[in-house]
Amino acid sequence: MPKKALKLKPDWEDAWNNLGKVYLDQRELEQAIACFEKVIELNELNPVAWLNYGNCLLKGVPLNVASESLEIFQKASELNPDSGQAQQNLGLILETLDRKDEAIKLFQRAVELEPDKKMWRYFLDVRLGTASADGLPPEYVTGLFDSYADDFDDHLVKNLEYNTPAKLYDVFIKKVDPERIDAGLHILDLGCGTGLSGVLFEKHKQSMVGIDLSKKMIEVAREKEIYDELIIGDMHQVMDDRPSSFDLILSVDVFVYVGDLNRTFEVAASSLKPNGYFVFSVEKHDGEGFQLAKTNRFQHAQSYLQELIEKYKFQSLQIEEHTLRKEGGLDMTGYVVVLQKL
Repeated sequence: MPKKALKLKPDWEDAWNNLGKVYLDQRELEQAIACFEKVIELNELNPVAWLNYGNCLLKGVPLNVASESLEIFQKASELNPDSGQAQQNLGLILETLDRKDEAIKLFQRAVELEPDKKMWRYFLDVRLGTASADGLPPEYVTGLFDSYADDFDDHLVKNLEYNTPAKLYDVFIKKVDPERIDAGLHILDLGCGTGLSGVLFEKHKQSMVGIDLSKKMIEVAREKEIYDELIIGDMHQVMDDRPSSFDLILSVDVFVYVGDLNRTFEVAASSLKPNGYFVFSVEKHDGEGFQLAKTNRFQHAQSYLQELIEKYKFQSLQIEEHTLRKEGGLDMTGYVVVLQKL
């Protein structure tokens, strides 16, 4: 529709804006940026175009790269003083430039303007030191993965060079009892997503259950026809409701959205059968405990994992450091972990 309108009136700002938003929703970011640049060429004071231009940059490049275009975010904030998104975006950029006090004021203003944005409230609390350590708000995780479920596999594998499921599978196969695998395993795939991990472990199943917060991710996973049951819901509740039910609990690239892993370990231990396996990945934290990184993903220290292993009576079969994926062109390091319940 916007393309037809532009044929009739090629200098129509709203049509260029609408076409840009269509491209933005489809993650065709170069085309979207070209549209918003055209709007700004027609009217350099168009507030929506500047805001959408910034949204494109934040979707398309890492924050440190986007920060090179600071003036775009400043202009969007200036022209959209009542937009929480404009203030939040500029705050993210200023934080990357180590202008933290200015960033916090913008985050506070964004929350004032749009108090229903729970994720913004959470990240402000993190920066003020008042946030819960449990994990990211479920609404954020659900929205994040619902937004790009359809091209999730391609995005991870091609753009981020993501191969954590294969690395975890290789370590698992080397460390477990072959006879037990041959007999078939009852598997629970936590945060199963589109089934990238499930396809590797399916060959060893008697049954396999997948659980995820994102309805759209579950829909894509269902198309693979590898799970016996798929659940939209909270992984802790599923484990709590099914004591001594699984031979293997699997979780790949999920605990980056969970800070404190005490409850996770507790319910995993109760949901596993005797001598069951708990297999997962985490991003590496060089300090103590865990932290929420600038990527808005949690990182965990190996010493912290070791404390949980002992506390919840697991045996460590293997903890290996690996490059899990790319982030802004840089290697993201983490651990692949294979535990067995004692």
